[in-house]
Amino acid sequence: MNRSQTIVDPGTNQTLATVEITADGNETVIEDTTHNFPFPAWLVNTTRTVSSTVDGNQTQYTTTITGDLVIQPPSDADPGDRSNTFYVILPAESIDLSFDYTVREVRNWTVTPQNVSRNISVGSSGVFSEFLVEQHGNADQTITTNVTGDLGEYLNIEPSFSVHPNTPHTGRLSYQVREDVPFGNYSGQLELASENETKTVNLTAVFQDEIVPTVKQLDVPETVMATTVPEWEALVTDNLAVDNVVANITKEVTVTDGNTTSIENRSVEAVEFTHVQNTDRWTAEFAETADMTQYYANITVTDTAGNSVTRMAPFTVEGLDAVQVENENFVFSSIRHQEQTTELILDNRVESPFTLQLDRFEYAGNTSVQVGVLAPSESSPEYFDEPGTELSFSKPGDYRLVIDSRSKESISDIYRYDGRLTIDVPEQHVNVSNIVFSGQINSADYPKPREMVIKEFRGVIGYGNVVQEFEDQFGDIGTEGSREYAYYIGRLPAENCRGNGDWSGCTSLAMGEVDRIIEENDELHRKAVFWKYVGGLGGLTAVVFMLVLWRKQQLHGRMFVRARLPKSEVFDR
Repeated sequence: MNRSQTIVDPGTNQTLATVEITADGNETVIEDTTHNFPFPAWLVNTTRTVSSTVDGNQTQYTTTITGDLVIQPPSDADPGDRSNTFYVILPAESIDLSFDYTVREVRNWTVTPQNVSRNISVGSSGVFSEFLVEQHGNADQTITTNVTGDLGEYLNIEPSFSVHPNTPHTGRLSYQVREDVPFGNYSGQLELASENETKTVNLTAVFQDEIVPTVKQLDVPETVMATTVPEWEALVTDNLAVDNVVANITKEVTVTDGNTTSIENRSVEAVEFTHVQNTDRWTAEFAETADMTQYYANITVTDTAGNSVTRMAPFTVEGLDAVQVENENFVFSSIRHQEQTTELILDNRVESPFTLQLDRFEYAGNTSVQVGVLAPSESSPEYFDEPGTELSFSKPGDYRLVIDSRSKESISDIYRYDGRLTIDVPEQHVNVSNIVFSGQINSADYPKPREMVIKEFRGVIGYGNVVQEFEDQFGDIGTEGSREYAYYIGRLPAENCRGNGDWSGCTSLAMGEVDRIIEENDELHRKAVFWKYVGGLGGLTAVVFMLVLWRKQQLHGRMFVRARLPKSEVFDR
């Protein structure tokens, strides 16, 4: 007997051994077989041959039978060493064939399905998928589980389980997705691992946001003045994020067809709201308020997943009484040439466009006098180019008419002027009256220009004592008595200070110019003093004195001032 193998695999047909039986005679055949294997066993490929030999007068015969012993252990055959007998029954005898062999331990498990895909609504939970694990081998196994990928944090499964031959295990993969999880495509893998093998199940999911936004508050004024721009505000939230807020505006229009009159709603425009960062607020402005009629704002809030909710807000556009004339006919206060005067003329109650036209302006003199308008929060007026021109405004607030005398007349006299303004407002506004004004520019009693004389200021001026020394000699800074000496602390009167009782806001000469003027006078004075004291006190005293004269003290970090200036310096004021 030739044994081809001693280890057999469960679940397959295999040859355990090749059997050869030899018997005397030429009539030997296999009448039957039997065995005590716990699974099917049989002979295949049997052959019978007869051979003879001659010994003297006798011929002796020998019969040889060969075949393959095939066994069929089931897939769940218990692994381990075995010993079984195969019996071959011949006509004259029974032959026992004993076999020792080992059933191999086979761990062959599978999982189905291998791919799972589904759609999931955010804010929900349930069973993502069931899977089947089967042991096709002949041994028990412990399987551990793990879920990977960006889908993993939303899935749950038992961490491990056992699988037995012929006893499939059904696993359950559950999910729980919060409503604030972003929608979109997610993927991952279910990993199942035994002692020496890992299998995977591919997982894909589409998270869908089916939760509509919530409108917490909607502020749309019920009444709007014509041509004004009302501000709207919506307070909206969503489980994920609001993508846009849009108001589709319609208005009622009266339609006449023959003798029939009807009211129709016609589309006006779509207004997009703007998100206020880091808040739930969305704001918008609606500018198409020219028609005085009934309007409807159909406001739709859409989230990033495409879910939407709509709210309707009606509002009425009424006539606008915005421009209020404060002075219809008035006389300006008298001014001198090169001065300016203003007067309140109107109040624009809301931001709304209007124009002012200078219909007429007559002035009795020959020099330049300009008429302008000072708008709210502006520092300088806008001027009319000439009579017949206009200026446009829209800001809310008070508007003042400005008369600006730019230069002197050659002859001192009283010069009168008068003019008229017309106000043009949109047709939806209440009409307003014209404005008539007049006034005079009086140069008859214009005072003689004052002079400033630079006087001596003895002593070395330093940063720490200059103010105190100056005020001790000339009076408090800023008073009438000391105003003309203010250049000692860094200011000289400029051209536009003329005639002003208050120097605040006047432009100072540049510090370099002041320093240059002082430097020129200092040089002349230094030479005169030097020779005077050299003659009277001697060389050493002169050197010490010159060191004092040359000392420069910084004034406010920018300017140096010397000890003496000649009395001859004169500046016009």
